[in-house]
Formats: sequence, C-alpha cells, structure tokens
Amino acid sequence: MLFGPIDIVGITELSPCWRPLLQAIATRTPIRWIAGPRSVPAWLDGSDVVVVQSEAPKPTTSAVSASTAYHEAIEAVRWVRGLLASGEADPADIAIASVMPADYDDHLLALRADANL
Repeated sequence: MLFGPIDIVGITELSPCWRPLLQAIATRTPIRWIAGPRSVPAWLDGSDVVVVQSEAPKPTTSAVSASTAYHEAIEAVRWVRGLLASGEADPADIAIASVMPADYDDHLLALRADANL
C-alpha cells in the first residue's frame, strides 16, 4: 500500500482531472470525504469514497439595546469582559466593530480613563 487512510477535509469540489485518480485510489485505500455541513458532489455517488456529513452549527444569538452611543460602548466593554472572564475567548479573538467608529471614540476613551487602563 502506497498511502495510508486519506481524509479530504474542507473542500466542496475537486477538479475533474483528479476525480478518476481519487476513485481509483479509493478502491485500494480508505478515503473519507469529510463534507461537514457542505453539499456533497454528485460524482462521489457510487464510488468507494466514504462521505462524512454533519449538521450545520446553530449559534445562539442575542441582542442588547442601548439608548446612546455611550451606553452602547459600556455594553460592548461588558460583553468583552464577560468573554474574557469566562475564558470563552482569547483577547486576540475579540473585536468590537461599528459602521461609524468615530461616534464611539470619545466614549471608549472616557471608559478607559475611568478604568485606569
């Protein structure tokens, strides 16, 4: 056997020139096409390639309403603090974004000064 078991992960399609080779290898070597929640190409039907599918993740959503930009900034900082305190996210994985970030600059600077950061 030239190859060990092969897993194909994270692609939704394979160029037509590689399909016959993949199907030929699959007759002698275990190959898994790990599709996840994505669609499975029709050309895999009837081949020896094992297709592994999973459900699409269903994230929870929530909304927080604030009356002013200052209160929005406070809620954003609370959200970040909650993520960090719970260990749910690393600081590098958190971002606060806005269409008009200049509207929040003064408020975030004031919050920074209040927190002695």
